[in-house]
Amino acid sequence: MAQQRSVDETVQRFESDLTTIETFRRQLCSELKEAVERREALASELASSQQSCAQLSGRGAAARVEIEAWRHEESKLAGASAREAEVCAELRAAAAAEVASAARAAEMAHEERAVATRASHRRGSGGARGDR
Repeated sequence: MAQQRSVDETVQRFESDLTTIETFRRQLCSELKEAVERREALASELASSQQSCAQLSGRGAAARVEIEAWRHEESKLAGASAREAEVCAELRAAAAAEVASAARAAEMAHEERAVATRASHRRGSGGARGDR
């Protein structure tokens, strides 16, 4: 009987241990399932982030190409502006030379008229004296 009781106690301990083990197994399975779900969610987020990064990288490359094109255009415009400034300076210099030349021509014409007027007066004065 004592032996039966010992066997019954051993069986009860095994059953209790099995119940405890089964409880732990269910708990571990539940935690494992949650961990797998979290891993899948993180993998999905990672894939989405990688796709976003790839899109941003593509946009960044396109923006760099566009910026370089703008810089090239800006450089061309700066060169054109410098040439336009040179041409304007040349035109101003030519216009100033023309104005100076026209002023000299006007001055010479004025002097010629003055000389002609004086000569005319002299002839008129001298001619009138000679006639008397």
